[in-house]
Amino acid sequence: METLFQYFWLLQIGINIVNSVIFWLKAQPYIKKQPDLRSGYIRMIRGFFVGMSVPWVVMGIGLTTGAVSNIAAYFYPRAGNQFVIAWWVSIWGLILSLNYWILFRGGAESLIKYPVFFRGNPNNPKTIKLVCLLSLIVSLVAFVIIFYLRPISGFTQIRHKLF
Repeated sequence: METLFQYFWLLQIGINIVNSVIFWLKAQPYIKKQPDLRSGYIRMIRGFFVGMSVPWVVMGIGLTTGAVSNIAAYFYPRAGNQFVIAWWVSIWGLILSLNYWILFRGGAESLIKYPVFFRGNPNNPKTIKLVCLLSLIVSLVAFVIIFYLRPISGFTQIRHKLF
């Protein structure tokens, strides 16, 4: 079980690969109808894979070098471990850059033009922007809660047995 958690980051990169392949397969009917969309799909899927993989690579470096003892440490950024902080910085870098792209750089319109990334294929940029803002607020609240968590002695004992 401990090995599984030590390589959780690798599993996440694998999931990103699978999702990228699924996006590519879902894009094929759209590309067949409009071949000029092909390069845009490639760019967006590549951006998805790279962006979503960065935090997991950072986590993997921390875990495989032994700088982070176990995956549970990532839930306690207050402890000040530099790899845990780097992981949170990469997460927030991803969240903020994605929000900036959607809100100010035409990302909402791109997600409508390339409709394989959202379920239900929304066709209103304002809806996408609203969901984006709500997600940002929820992420911020979750981070504040996690940042202020303190390990509870009973949980710490359970955590050490699991991880």
